[in-house]
Amino acid sequence: MDYDRIILEMLNRIKILEDRVAVLENGLGEGIGNNAIETDATPASSKKYRLLSDYLHNSEDDKVRLTFGDIERIIGFKPPPSAYIHRAFWANTKTHSIALSWMSVGFETVEVNIGDRYVIFERKRDYGKMMATGRKKVDELLVKIGNDKINGLQSAELEEGEF
Repeated sequence: MDYDRIILEMLNRIKILEDRVAVLENGLGEGIGNNAIETDATPASSKKYRLLSDYLHNSEDDKVRLTFGDIERIIGFKPPPSAYIHRAFWANTKTHSIALSWMSVGFETVEVNIGDRYVIFERKRDYGKMMATGRKKVDELLVKIGNDKINGLQSAELEEGEF
């Protein structure tokens, strides 16, 4: 099992739930006036980690594996000590500026290996777009199957002289 990915996903889900609870506790989740907060929106990256954002944004790969040394070279300084000790530092959360650096350009962490000192980022999938594409392909396939069946029936009927 990919425990790193499971842990990161769980931390991300916990953070989303915490954000939603905070909105409800503050009475801001009712959508009234200017007090409504959109919890699913990803804020922009901070200037501190902008070079990491740019690096990932400019990547043509959907999966990017970076060592901690690579990240240091990209951003131009060493991340805080917790980055080298705690997987949670690399969680997909909107409350940490480094996480916003990858989330703001459509990536998420999918694997963190503290021992081997690397992180794998993966471009998020646009499930709405995938579903639309999938539906289109299914429709095209159904039309093709339907046409093949109709053509097959017409061929059979022509052979029997009934058409």
